[in-house]
Parts: sequence; structure tokens; C-alpha cells
Amino acid sequence: MLAPEREDPSRSLYDRALVAEGRIAEAVERIGGKAGQALRVLLGLDDGTVGLSLTERRRRAGQVLGTRSRPVGGATFAKNYEVGLLRDVAMEVWRRR
Repeated sequence: MLAPEREDPSRSLYDRALVAEGRIAEAVERIGGKAGQALRVLLGLDDGTVGLSLTERRRRAGQVLGTRSRPVGGATFAKNYEVGLLRDVAMEVWRRR
């Protein structure tokens, strides 16, 4: 994802990517709670998550949302939670455009 070029045509692709990353991180922070924490893991925003495979990030995000009596595995997270959480991020970014 890149910030739109029309916002500042002088920005490089790298700078536009950094702006987009900041907007996503801000949206995740506004979501907050366990959902925000799971999104930070899924999107590689938490320390130690950059470079992890998507499978591993999904597993860890599922751990955030699950409980001892009702664990959420990576496949369950991907199937039942991921799309809704990412939609929430998209809506937060859109609201602040």
C-alpha cells in the first residue's frame, strides 16, 4: 500500500510507503484491545514479528484472541477472524483520509 501520489508528488515510493505504514499503525492503535494487539502481530508491527512467516504471525495473532479454555489456532484465525479485522483497519484508514 502506498499513500496517494496526489498528496505530495515529490515523495518517493519509499516515503509514500512509510506514510501508508504510519496510517495503518495509527488505525490499529485506534482499534485497540485484543483485536488491535492481534493486528499488530499479524501485520508485523510488533517488535520481533518482522520477518516471521505469515503462518507464524497468524498463529501468534490467534494466541492473542484465544483463551486457555478456547484457543484460536492459526488456521482458525485466518478463516474466522483475519478478513474482519483487516476490514476494520481499512475502515479506520478510510475514515481518517
